Amino acid sequence: MRCSHWKPVFDAEVSVGILIHAGPTNKGFQCGMLAATHALLDGRAVYLYLLEDAVLGACHVSVESIVRLGGRVSACAYAMEQRDVDCPEGITAAGLTLMSDILLCSERALIFN
Repeated sequence: MRCSHWKPVFDAEVSVGILIHAGPTNKGFQCGMLAATHALLDGRAVYLYLLEDAVLGACHVSVESIVRLGGRVSACAYAMEQRDVDCPEGITAAGLTLMSDILLCSERALIFN
């Protein structure tokens, strides 16, 4: 799949939960950011959770853009601690309970690895 030409269709869903596991240099991270951007531009509520290596991209310009567009971004507090990553402003350090809630309570859930 080529992310640069991929645009997810969200139909009439109100909220989209997105879990990203892949690090910022991985195509999965880039596709997750693209999906979050498209959902926000389509007027959807976006809940983004960064897990494992994805926390290394917490300061990435694409994550900052998601925050500026109104996305709610959380990152795994344990993964941030293990990788010595400080939590940037606009991102909530949280545990797996929040990740679980995001995936269970969103009308559409997407996972990128």
